[in-house]
Amino acid sequence: MSESTATIRDEILQSITDIFGIGIDDSHQIDQGYLNLKWKIETDIGSLFAKQYNKTRYPEHLVQGLEISLSHQNDLYNQGIRVPQLFQQQGQYVLRTPSQERYVLMRSCQGEILQPGTANAHQMYSLGKTTGYMHKLLNSHRAKQPLHWNIRSKEEMQKHWERRWSDAVSMGCEKTLAALEIQRDIIDETDIGLFSGCEQGWCHWDLFVDNILFTPNSVSAVLDFDRLNYV
Repeated sequence: MSESTATIRDEILQSITDIFGIGIDDSHQIDQGYLNLKWKIETDIGSLFAKQYNKTRYPEHLVQGLEISLSHQNDLYNQGIRVPQLFQQQGQYVLRTPSQERYVLMRSCQGEILQPGTANAHQMYSLGKTTGYMHKLLNSHRAKQPLHWNIRSKEEMQKHWERRWSDAVSMGCEKTLAALEIQRDIIDETDIGLFSGCEQGWCHWDLFVDNILFTPNSVSAVLDFDRLNYV
């Protein structure tokens, strides 16, 4: 662990104690994800999970969007969806240390991350039921919002692809070139018009195997609502 990582960890752990009066027994860093630091923390009230929001990945102007996403997570928890219980201070879910390190704190959830393609029929049924109900609740009685992301036209996709191809050629990156060849085939074969009639609404937007915990027969938790948005 680098000295800077240890400093951030220690400041966040002290902040948790100062804000919530929680006694910290131990912490274990989780090496997963991009840039954001994460820890599982053993405390006098049980196991918790803390995630620091890296200032490069999440500059300050994105924090309000995080607050909205986390407020949806909190609403889902209160309505019985299996998501982590968040801690908040004065109505804010993004917590801050004295030096303005931003982090989120929640209860740790039990369960196992599965390898893609290994879920059994009971787990898949539970996943469909859980995510269907979750998105139904997300879109109940909520006003329509501006779209967070618009699908590019095929022409825009092709121009973007050509720029990336040129960059990969100049760098001589064979792995990227091979991936771009596959992507070009997908772009050529995709009818973008199919998406014009899609329903708009709030969705998790990062729902893949690393963000779902399972018991042997069901979903035990849906994780990581940071990217939840109106799309």
